[in-house]
Amino acid sequence: MRPGELVILSNQGQPVRVVPEEHPTPLSSVREFSPGTLAMILEIGCVGKDGPSMETYAKVMVSGNFVGFVWLAECEEIREDR
Repeated sequence: MRPGELVILSNQGQPVRVVPEEHPTPLSSVREFSPGTLAMILEIGCVGKDGPSMETYAKVMVSGNFVGFVWLAECEEIREDR
């Protein structure tokens, strides 16, 4: 995955939490989106020499106007075979 790509938010059928800042205050600013919601990757956090890890995050834009952070593992590539 790269910045500019569209992805589907996926958390094993559970809502995906999108955090507006790396350390939100208050926590009520965190929003949840239904699984299957489209998002655009704006930026990918630190990726180690072995590639993304479970702690790699992505900055995404959801619903055309909400920008926040999710775990990269909660972003699913859109494939033509879907």
